[in-house]
Amino acid sequence: MGNTGSHPISDEPSGVCDVLIVGAGPAGSATGLMLARLLETSTTMRRVVMVETSRFDAFRIGESLPPDTRVLLDRLGVLPAFLAAGHQPCWGSISSWGADELGFNDFAVNIHGHGWHVERTRFDALLAEQAAARGVELHQGWRLRAAEALPEGGYRVDLRDNEQRECSLSARWVVDASGQAGIFAHEMGARRVYDDRLISIAGVFELRDSTLIDQRTLLEAVPYGWWYCARLNAHQAIVSITTDSGTARLRALASIGSWFGHLAQTRHLGDRLHSSTVTAEGLRPWAAPSFRLDPCVGKDWLAVGDSAISYDPITAQGIHKALEMGIAAAHAIEQRLSGAIADFSGYERSIEERHAAYLDLRRLLYAREQRWPEQPFWKARQKPMVPQPRPTVTPASIIRSNYRPG
Repeated sequence: MGNTGSHPISDEPSGVCDVLIVGAGPAGSATGLMLARLLETSTTMRRVVMVETSRFDAFRIGESLPPDTRVLLDRLGVLPAFLAAGHQPCWGSISSWGADELGFNDFAVNIHGHGWHVERTRFDALLAEQAAARGVELHQGWRLRAAEALPEGGYRVDLRDNEQRECSLSARWVVDASGQAGIFAHEMGARRVYDDRLISIAGVFELRDSTLIDQRTLLEAVPYGWWYCARLNAHQAIVSITTDSGTARLRALASIGSWFGHLAQTRHLGDRLHSSTVTAEGLRPWAAPSFRLDPCVGKDWLAVGDSAISYDPITAQGIHKALEMGIAAAHAIEQRLSGAIADFSGYERSIEERHAAYLDLRRLLYAREQRWPEQPFWKARQKPMVPQPRPTVTPASIIRSNYRPG
C-alpha cells in the first residue's frame, strides 16, 4: 500500500502496522478497499492489516441490495468483480404492510437498474479477497484476545487463532469492524445503547417451483411480527419471521412445527412455498438488535458497520450502510494519516446523524402498519422509542488488558 505493492494473504499477523481492521465483513473490507484507493498514490509506506475470525466457510444470512449499491461498489473498485460473481438480480419488492393486499415497488424504473439478492458468504469473501489483492494484509482464523492503549499513541493488540496460537501486533489506528460484538470497542469501554431487540428465525428452502418465488423480495406483516422471503440463488430462497423474543416464546416459533404452522397461515407467502422443502440444516435463529455504540470513536480508534450502529432489518440497509460507513471511515483515517485532522470527531458526528435518520425511518415504517394496534409486537414498536441513557465511561475503563466479551 502506498509504494509497497500488494501483500499476500499471510498466516500470522505481527509487528507494527499503521491501521488494524478487526473484522473482514462488508464494513471492514470496505474500509480496507477505500484506504487502498486513497493511499495508492502515497509516497509513504503504509501497512494496513485486516484480521477475520472466520474463513468464509459458514452460512451467513443473505440480504437484498438496493440498486444504488452499484455506486458504492464502483467507488470501492469492485463492481466488475461483483457483477462477474453472478448474484441473483432483485427487481423490487412485494409487500403486505398496512393492508391485506400486496403493494409493489418496481426497480425497473430505477436509474441504477435492478438490485441483487446476495449470498452473504460469497459476497463477504469476495470483498475481503479484493481488499487483499489491493494491498491489505488479510489474516483469517484470528480473533482479538486483548487490547491495550500505548503511551505514545495507538494500541497493542493480542490475537489468538483457531489452533490457540497467539501473537501481538502494534497498530497506530484500529477499526472495529467486528459486527454486533464490537469486540475492540468494548475493550475500550464502549457500550451499546439499544433501540430495540428483535430476533429472526430463518429457514432456507429448496424451490421445486421456482416461478412462485420470483426475483423480488416479499414482505408480509402479521399480528406477531413480519415474514420475509428472498431468493438466494436459482434454486433456493431464505424465509424468516422477525419478532421479539417474548412473542417467539409465546408462539413457540423456534419449533419447526410451530414455525411451519404459522407460515402456512399467512395470506400470501405460505401458498408460494407449499411445494418446497426446507434444507436439512433446519431453522436458524438470528439476533437482530438495533442499537448505537457509545462512544463510537476513541482517541485512535473508530467503529464501522454493525459495530457502530445496528439497524432493524425492516430497513433493509445493513450491507449498504456497512459499505457507506467503511468508505467514510477510510476517509477519516486517511486524513489522520496525512495530519490534516487530529481526531475522529467529524466521523462521530456523521454516525450520530445517521442514527437519527435511521430512527426516523424506522418510526415511519412501523407507523404504516395499523391493522393490529393492540397486539404486543406492534404496540411496542409504535410507541415513541426511548433509548437507554448513555453509560458513563471512566478513564479507568478505557484501558483494560483482559478481554471480556460484551
